Amino acid sequence: METQIVRLSSGEEIICKSEIVENEGTEFVKIKNPAILVPVGDGQLAFAPWLPYGDITDGLEIDMKFVVFIIKAQTELHNQYNETVGNGIVVPQSGPGGMPGGMPGGMPGGKPSLQISGS
Repeated sequence: METQIVRLSSGEEIICKSEIVENEGTEFVKIKNPAILVPVGDGQLAFAPWLPYGDITDGLEIDMKFVVFIIKAQTELHNQYNETVGNGIVVPQSGPGGMPGGMPGGMPGGKPSLQISGS
């Protein structure tokens, strides 16, 4: 499983460990350790528990018909997720001149870095 963002047809964007699985001829995305991404203003994101009242420690399978897209999480977001929700493993970023992401601001193209706070 890898850290990915899963967008559901409900509009929720969930960062989680995920993989595609098949069960009785139907494709599902199996997710573990889900957190919903919540915009909190000024270009910042926060994590909030997704289904905190349910026991999904073994994962949850969501039918692909309810999935709009699945995308790999950006490295900084991946690291914040692992520090806050996941296993604590952080992937180093490096680029030309040793700058994270290779450009000023830490992001490709010189865009400002994400500021993320856990809930």
